[in-house]
Amino acid sequence: MTLANHLKRQRVKHIVSSYQLDGSDVELCNHTINAWLECYPAAWIELAIADTIAHHWATLPLPRGTALFTKIHERLQQWDATGIASVLSPDEFQHITGLNPNSVFEPLDPPSIARC
Repeated sequence: MTLANHLKRQRVKHIVSSYQLDGSDVELCNHTINAWLECYPAAWIELAIADTIAHHWATLPLPRGTALFTKIHERLQQWDATGIASVLSPDEFQHITGLNPNSVFEPLDPPSIARC
């Protein structure tokens, strides 16, 4: 695994662990993250996770585990079919994730770059 791929994986896992999004489904969610990273650009995954968190912000408790990962995957599939339609600004992304938004928002220009 290249350093760049390792960093991309770590950024995704940082968001998941920060909000304990994997719930009690840790192994299944790790497998899902690995599958997503094979199919979608890491920037899409990061944005889809943050966008889904924002969408469910007022839901108590916040969905976790496979229920949340299903919603994230649906968002990724929708974006692949119709283009990215996130409502988050770079500042909002950074506020939610604690990560620098530049590596997420700069590569979003191509219309569809999913690999699966």
